[in-house]
Amino acid sequence: MRAPLVAIASAFAAPACYSPTIDPCTVHCPNNAPCPGDSSCGTDSFCHPQGDTSNCSNTQFRVTINKTGNGTGTVGGAGGLSCGTACSAEFPQSTTPITLTAMRDSDSRFVQWNDAFCSGQPEQCMFPVDGDKTVVAEFHLAAQLTVMFSFNAGPMNGEVFSTPTGLDCTSDCTVAFDLNSQVTLTSTSPNFFQFDAPCPPNPATDCTVQLNGAVTVTAEFN
Repeated sequence: MRAPLVAIASAFAAPACYSPTIDPCTVHCPNNAPCPGDSSCGTDSFCHPQGDTSNCSNTQFRVTINKTGNGTGTVGGAGGLSCGTACSAEFPQSTTPITLTAMRDSDSRFVQWNDAFCSGQPEQCMFPVDGDKTVVAEFHLAAQLTVMFSFNAGPMNGEVFSTPTGLDCTSDCTVAFDLNSQVTLTSTSPNFFQFDAPCPPNPATDCTVQLNGAVTVTAEFN
């Protein structure tokens, strides 16, 4: 089934396009800020007279957004785009990057972008519209793991980190991991004493917890 086309308003209110020779007096207009007088922001991010149609391109490219994983979230950004499910929109050709942002729902976590254009970028992804593109956001159902720090005596410092990576704390913290996953907490601090329930009551330097839901563990330090 073809993804629904989301109508996107043009970022430029009047024709103002790229000119191969930019007047030294023109004004740079990042983020499509208002331009002075009767000029408007062109596709090169400089102010041009509204009638300047040099090098205007009517080429439109389609950006398609898909989601994967068992979690939920929204991908939004450029031109008011907001996708709860798969969707697509057409944008004018431009070397100025557009921005998409992956926003997880409360019971999920954003894992990564699974595509050639956003892969390796954080929740916020930027790329130029220089061709048809498909981006894929991966969300997983999540459980919150909270680590509380308790200091019995001595210096109030200590560190706890996790396997798989994701948690590395020196004070109370909460991190989302995949629901139903196992996470091992470890402390190598010299003054570490033990992890409290649900961990076994012994001074082992690590503890593995099952995240079938939210879990809180207290790390004790001497």
